[in-house]
Amino acid sequence: MKALLVKDICLLSQQKKFLGMILLLAVFLNYTGDDTFAVSYLTFLSSFLVLNSISYDEYDNGFCFLFTFPIKRNTYVRSKYVLAITFCLLSWMIGCLISLVCYLVKNQAGQIQGGITESSMLLPLMLIFIAVIIPLVLKFGMEKGKIIMAALFCGCGFFVYLMVSKSQIGIKIIEMFSWLGGQPQWLLMSALVAGTVIILGISYWVSVAVMKGKEF
Repeated sequence: MKALLVKDICLLSQQKKFLGMILLLAVFLNYTGDDTFAVSYLTFLSSFLVLNSISYDEYDNGFCFLFTFPIKRNTYVRSKYVLAITFCLLSWMIGCLISLVCYLVKNQAGQIQGGITESSMLLPLMLIFIAVIIPLVLKFGMEKGKIIMAALFCGCGFFVYLMVSKSQIGIKIIEMFSWLGGQPQWLLMSALVAGTVIILGISYWVSVAVMKGKEF
């Protein structure tokens, strides 16, 4: 698995100029706008970097060449999840550091606690997004995976529409979130972390099954 991780990191390092520009953009927009923008922006971007690594492997029948080496398919899948989680954590920590510096520079130290709470909720959500999208990309490829991902975003948009509408479903959804908001924060975070771990485990199992079922 170490060789696969080194391969992916070397491929992604070829985009270091682009990543540097993204980092500068995140700092600028975080300072001039939302104080936690860098956290969400960088963490979300990191997931697409991992998807790009799968696209590189798939390009020009790359899987056929890759699996001529003594690499098991579950090892390949494991390397993608390790890479995704590692990149997600690193980008999240960098985003938190940028936000913290911006709070201090703008003399908004009193808002740091709220920013920490918001950022801590974001990390599990991004990991859940990774858990959903990796099996889709492995199964359908990058191009079809983008279409399915767009459909998922549309579904999320419809869910938000139900929340803001005055329909019975929307009212029940709002009541459910109101009830959740009244629960202790530690309980919500514990449930979110546990749910994230379970979803990642299911996602890994599905991805392994997808890779084992592929013919190259």
